[in-house]
Amino acid sequence: MNDDCDRYAIVDRTRSASLNNQGSGYLAATVVAVDGTEYLMLLRPHDIGNTVVYDCACSTVHHEQLGELPSDVASRIEIGRADG
Repeated sequence: MNDDCDRYAIVDRTRSASLNNQGSGYLAATVVAVDGTEYLMLLRPHDIGNTVVYDCACSTVHHEQLGELPSDVASRIEIGRADG
């Protein structure tokens, strides 16, 4: 599949739910890519229908990568445990 096709998907509204009752303003959505791959995503409803690029690998989110957690994330977890 080419890179352009990797960026387009359709929200399956029958398998999605609003999280507004939680005050988040997000939609817990099942999203179907052009090749049929399904992803579970948190979306902002105002972005649906607009040109929004998604990265299912979260390559720019350092705490979603394989391996050890970054030290700043690990520190926040430890602080949370101590406060807990």
